Amino acid sequence: MQKEKRLLERLFRESAAELPESGLRPGTLEQRPLLDLIVDSACHGRNKAALAVTITLLLKKAAHPKQDVRLHQAGMDDGFSGRGLDERVVTPFLRERNFPFMGSGSGWLTRSFEQAHPYNLDYPGRITPVQLFFSHLCTFTTLYKHMT
Repeated sequence: MQKEKRLLERLFRESAAELPESGLRPGTLEQRPLLDLIVDSACHGRNKAALAVTITLLLKKAAHPKQDVRLHQAGMDDGFSGRGLDERVVTPFLRERNFPFMGSGSGWLTRSFEQAHPYNLDYPGRITPVQLFFSHLCTFTTLYKHMT
């Protein structure tokens, strides 16, 4: 988890020094509207879980590019503990920087995100609104297809 913590701190410093778009590589721009919806929803006090889960999975993918981040539970074949990474690294990091709506604990405790199914387009969780559901799942399906 130390690797992920150092990486998150470095990425935060780098992004704070540049315009957000400047760090995007070709192929990631298509994901921008999907990520904007997730961030916008959290910034309005709704669905902070989607933001916590998204940051956690993007961090895991950046630290371990071969990991299929759709396999978000350690009990899944080749899975990892997304909730553990969030509780130990992501949520404390966000709280230290006074991100809004991060005071009540891990976003991974939400029933919509804790189900023992991969985050693919067949995921049975009730993530609402439906646009957020598709933004979340399409983001990680695209990561799987284009970055493994």
